[in-house]
Amino acid sequence: MEPIGVGDPVLYEFLPLPGDIEDVGQTSGLNLERIAALRPDLIVGLDLEVEESYEQLTQVAPTVGVVFGESTGNWKATGAAVAEVLGEREQYARLLAEYEERARALGRELGGARAATVAVMRAGENLRFELPGISGSILYRDVGLPLPQGLRAAAEAGEANLQISREQFRLGRRRRALRLLRRGEPRAGDRRGARGPAVPGLDAVRSNNVHAVGQQWFNGNVLAANLVLDDLERFLGESAP
Repeated sequence: MEPIGVGDPVLYEFLPLPGDIEDVGQTSGLNLERIAALRPDLIVGLDLEVEESYEQLTQVAPTVGVVFGESTGNWKATGAAVAEVLGEREQYARLLAEYEERARALGRELGGARAATVAVMRAGENLRFELPGISGSILYRDVGLPLPQGLRAAAEAGEANLQISREQFRLGRRRRALRLLRRGEPRAGDRRGARGPAVPGLDAVRSNNVHAVGQQWFNGNVLAANLVLDDLERFLGESAP
């Protein structure tokens, strides 16, 4: 399959897509004229994002909306839905099986339930910790790393993430080392941007266990998931510093 246009192209910079991909605008404001000019054979998008322009899009090409279950970590089902549309169920099943076996093997290497505690955080005005949604489903379900104690209640309640203020975090944090992965502008593995004032006083900052990660951690597909495993091997594997 040759993709010829994509919304939010920054999300796909890490994927090995072939050829030149036309930017057709943000998914919340698609450029319908540009899409029509590309003369696509098929249009696939998230259901909520194609709904608004569905009638216009179907005049250009057959259009399919798929569900993206971020809150339940159901990105695998989204991929299966796209594979079904493309007639590639067997290939997707093979790719997914290979990924899941790799994740289990990495979990065994890292120690399973006895492995280092890992949290995934986005640092903005508040601190947002990922639960078993996208990257959380990879870490805590597929690889089998232990869910940090402070995140368990929110995960059991079915929340997609836990957001707390910096002040709340400062007052309530446990005084023990915590390996922390957070989203940041520096390329993955570059610690320079992770030592700043994102979370002053955090044990993981003082012990140099903070790593900036890329958009693949928040994208939710089998190619991105393998890149997350690459990062985990680099950060926590036997050859890690």
